[in-house]
Amino acid sequence: MVKSRKAKAGFTIIELLVVIAILAILAAIVLINIISYIKKGQDAAAREDANTLLTNAISYYFNNPNHRYSFNGVDSDPDYQNVYNKIKDDLNYSSLQVQCEVNNNQCDPEDPECSTDCSNPCYSNPDDPDCNPNCDFGCNSDNATKWCASFREQYQPDNYAEIYYCIDSSGNRLEGENAVCGYNGNYGTCPVSYY
Repeated sequence: MVKSRKAKAGFTIIELLVVIAILAILAAIVLINIISYIKKGQDAAAREDANTLLTNAISYYFNNPNHRYSFNGVDSDPDYQNVYNKIKDDLNYSSLQVQCEVNNNQCDPEDPECSTDCSNPCYSNPDDPDCNPNCDFGCNSDNATKWCASFREQYQPDNYAEIYYCIDSSGNRLEGENAVCGYNGNYGTCPVSYY
């Protein structure tokens, strides 16, 4: 009697590769969506932290021990610094920019080192090349009466240019392409209009 060989049931290598390819494509689609949700979540957290930063700045403005009704020295306030560092470092928002506007955009006449080229206020962003450290400007002036913070959001939709979030001491909160402190020369404020 001749024993017949029974065929073993199984998958061929090509069938397995096709299944693996389909699973890889599905995993990539899910991963892309998860990454965009993570970035949206980081942006939401950064916006809330920016709201807290504004609250700390306003509190400092009204309770400033040396210069009441001024943002002078707000950068050195520990509560303010904690939130600022959280936004900048923990959430990796390297584009965070904070600025103040000085009344009449004038140099402090009491500052003997203040140069005559003080057309731009100094930001509390040390990476800003426009900041003239010899000027008593921005958040380091007794006349700093407006405060603004803006940052580039992590989630960037494909159909837009870069999206920013801006918040200022007037209560403005903007999200959009030009939502940057000082847009159109309005230092210490978010833009009212993009036109």
